[in-house]
Amino acid sequence: MLREIAKNTRSKTGSSSLMAEDSMDDGAKIAIRVDIDEEKGTAVVDITGSSYEVHGNCNAPRAVTLSALISVYVVWLVMMST
Repeated sequence: MLREIAKNTRSKTGSSSLMAEDSMDDGAKIAIRVDIDEEKGTAVVDITGSSYEVHGNCNAPRAVTLSALISVYVVWLVMMST
């Protein structure tokens, strides 16, 4: 499935990388880049450039972050297959 996504992305944009940026209410920056390896059928998610953790209880531990990535990937696969 990732190979197909990479191929479609490359045909539309010339690259097999996807990038997005947004910000939280307090101005904290969220940056994400997904690099898809067409040959291996793998992806690397990079959040370099995002703001550091904030004071308070809204930071996500590593397990929650990984769970969110898996959930988004599953929804993405379902949407792409329909």
